[in-house]
Amino acid sequence: MEFTHCHHMFILLLDSFSLRVDEWDFDSEKFATYLDRAVTLLTRLIGDVEQFDSRMKILNCLSLIVERMEKLISPFAEKITNLLPPLWQAAQDEHMFRPAILSILTKLVQALMNESINLHDFIIPIIQYSVNPNTEEHVYLLEDALDLWLATLENSVECTPGLFSLVPAVIGLLEFGSENLKKVLKILESSIILVPDMIIQSNGHQIMDTFTRLLGDLKPEACRAIIHVLDVMFQTCSFSSLGETIMNTGLLWKIIKSLLTENEEYPYVLVSYISILARLVLIGPDFIINFLSVAGQQYNMSQHNLLHKVLEVWLEKFDNIGHPKQRKLNAMAFATLISTTNPIILGYLSHFMGVWCDVLSEVKESGGGDALVYWQEDIPTKLETDEVDDTPETKRKRALLQKDPIHTTNLIQFIQLKLAECEALNGGTQEFNLHHISKIDKTLLDQLNGLMQY
Repeated sequence: MEFTHCHHMFILLLDSFSLRVDEWDFDSEKFATYLDRAVTLLTRLIGDVEQFDSRMKILNCLSLIVERMEKLISPFAEKITNLLPPLWQAAQDEHMFRPAILSILTKLVQALMNESINLHDFIIPIIQYSVNPNTEEHVYLLEDALDLWLATLENSVECTPGLFSLVPAVIGLLEFGSENLKKVLKILESSIILVPDMIIQSNGHQIMDTFTRLLGDLKPEACRAIIHVLDVMFQTCSFSSLGETIMNTGLLWKIIKSLLTENEEYPYVLVSYISILARLVLIGPDFIINFLSVAGQQYNMSQHNLLHKVLEVWLEKFDNIGHPKQRKLNAMAFATLISTTNPIILGYLSHFMGVWCDVLSEVKESGGGDALVYWQEDIPTKLETDEVDDTPETKRKRALLQKDPIHTTNLIQFIQLKLAECEALNGGTQEFNLHHISKIDKTLLDQLNGLMQY
């Protein structure tokens, strides 16, 4: 028989032991000695038994211990991870066992946080194998492997060569458009936030090209998720490395075309497209104007007609934007656009002023331009979390948000600056007032002047 009587008794106790793990109180470290013995016993036992059910019980018990102990598991991490490679190799014919190993590795990475870098040599090849669509076990391992991959990125303080070697795999997974697409996009976002320029230089064209093909062909939520990744990309990467790729892959035209044929998209998807256009205007206004000129020639539309149509749809859809953060982003984009002598854009000055009035009326910003409402639906603020317990990625995301012009720019000062630039470009204050300001409704001007007072 496989078990001694003692082993039989121990396996029977595992269920009861597992149920009680969540009742443990680990505020004190007095359990360290006991836990060391428990982990030693479990690791020894799992090496002795052969029956699948018995091994699963022991592995689940270890998983619960790791989850409940959190950071206190660190002294026992090596003992647990040394146990897993032979179990992984021995579990080829058990489709439920390898996912359980992936699950315990995910919990271990989350518990160890930045110390989990010591597990990369074991983890990276397992992820590579598990997400490879050419492996027989792919269908059983993919979901748990994606969880492990994401946890590994979230808890990494640097991008190791092994971690970077996984980037082509995530791009390949984008093509499947499966139910795991949202998770795949999160992995791509985490990779970009970790090493933005490396990702763009090595894989930027592939990513943009894939996004161009996927946009419009997926469910609305998936399209919005792609736009969110693009927004992160535009915030983290230098525009000099992005501009040519955006144009060459047809990504920007795909977005603009979707706006022009709005009946084919859901309204909240169009709002996402508008916001990414606003982000591009903010970082490269001349690029957008030049692009519309080139695109107009390519698609048999004059720049005048194309720019006019884009601005009409953009302004029409502005009221559908609900989040104050995105409304401010669009208001800043309109202010950025007026720093030009382009008569088409200047013809919409009164419409832009209406948007500025709406946005300035909604939110009372701080002196630096920030407001608590802008942080809603984003990562928690420092006041809401203990930063010591933040994952490395949470800190990276917070730092990214804190550099976002939406959080660092005072909207009143920004509008004043852009109006002054517009005046200077168009003949000075007197000429500008004569040819442009005089044509705007006085009630609107008075409202804006009132809101622009500190």
